[in-house]
Amino acid sequence: MLKKIIGVPLVTTLLIGCGGSGSSDDNDGGNPGNFTIQVAGTVAYEAPIAGVQACADLNRNLRCDDDEPEATTTADGSYQLSWTSPTLNPDYYLLAYWPKPNGLVSLTSISQNPDHIVIGARKEQQGAINPLTTLELEALRLALLQGFTSAQQQQLLDDLRAIYADIYQLPAAEVFQKIYQADDYLPLMQLHTRLIVDTMIVAGAQSAGPSDAAVTR
Repeated sequence: MLKKIIGVPLVTTLLIGCGGSGSSDDNDGGNPGNFTIQVAGTVAYEAPIAGVQACADLNRNLRCDDDEPEATTTADGSYQLSWTSPTLNPDYYLLAYWPKPNGLVSLTSISQNPDHIVIGARKEQQGAINPLTTLELEALRLALLQGFTSAQQQQLLDDLRAIYADIYQLPAAEVFQKIYQADDYLPLMQLHTRLIVDTMIVAGAQSAGPSDAAVTR
């Protein structure tokens, strides 16, 4: 199993070193430029989590702004969002956030604030928001920063899905939606996240060079 997990930070290393939903869209009545976008899904961390905020990050700034659609998850972690859009297929991220309680297992989080958890997902993940969708989202954002073409981005996403399915022993088509149901999900996800973080730290130090590394000390 460890050999399978090691493949994940290797993908991250390549990203750093390289130069180079469930939703329904319906036209809103009399206004041909208004489309109703609906998203339903589940927020999970250690398990599906109730009482946390989920939002559609329409401007993709990794924050739930006041004017963006937001909902509170129910007892089983589910949520529903609905809003109108001038385009039929708008771009957006899905986010969930909440204060970090004492004793919570440390998995991934987009937030740099140690007192809060923020996780996210691409809109293609059928409303699922969990640590695995967050790792995929962060890999894609890094690829965009590195100037990956659309074809390269899709190849990356396909490779990650295959790796994740192998690690967590779930069907590739369902790995993002059912990740928290995998055997040994928590210890595997903790190791998975730690390997990625450590790999990024090492790769960042190597790309900085000796003079920059000396400054950071």
